[in-house]
Amino acid sequence: MLVLKNIGVTFDGGTSIGSTILNGINLRVCGGEFVIIIGGNGAGKTTLFNVISGLLRPTTGQVMLDGKDMAKIPAHERSQYVARVVQNTMAGTMCNLTIFENLAFAFTRGKRRKLLPYSTSARRKIFAEKLESLGIGLEKRMNATVASLSGGQRQAIGLLMSVLAPSKILLLDEITAALDPKISDSVMALANKIIVAEGRTTLMITHNMAHATAYGDRMLLLANSHFQREFSGPEKEALTPSELAKVFGEV
Repeated sequence: MLVLKNIGVTFDGGTSIGSTILNGINLRVCGGEFVIIIGGNGAGKTTLFNVISGLLRPTTGQVMLDGKDMAKIPAHERSQYVARVVQNTMAGTMCNLTIFENLAFAFTRGKRRKLLPYSTSARRKIFAEKLESLGIGLEKRMNATVASLSGGQRQAIGLLMSVLAPSKILLLDEITAALDPKISDSVMALANKIIVAEGRTTLMITHNMAHATAYGDRMLLLANSHFQREFSGPEKEALTPSELAKVFGEV
């Protein structure tokens, strides 16, 4: 379980021009739950993800993951607990390496990497099966460089890399924002397929109102430094993108 306890983040807090980004953030996310987070530009969504992943120490509060304080986990060990996919389709992959080489690197995330041959037939078989499950033919292109792929294909590889190794939390940060609408919908459907199949506890930031209403178990609206609204159950299921946009515009 992920528990956020009274999270606050203030930059330059010791000056008269200090800026409070997050204030009084409390949240419980159960195992296997898929939570959507929406909010305007500058609302603090990515800052919140930086806090959850341990990249940023909060000014106040704690991030507890299965009873462990994330702030006390060494940086080199955090990848065992939190996997993250970002908006930039180039950022989550190594473009000059092949698809196979990228997957091989992700496969050992959080483990001690050794100077041993990685191109084993057993590992290649695992990767081919994972790639085939995406349904976009990349299992036939394992020796192609990631630089030769389209934006949507790169994001699909990034998603697969994020779940190849075990982790407690999957963070999806605007993963479709850099894609055209048709590819965006395909990547989002693929992400949901992976989340459901893996049973990963997931938090996703999105500005796409259609994706926000169609996916996830519940949705939180972040504004004015804290969560303003929560939508879950029948209320979320009945919510349309236009209705959500109206609520979004009222905060």
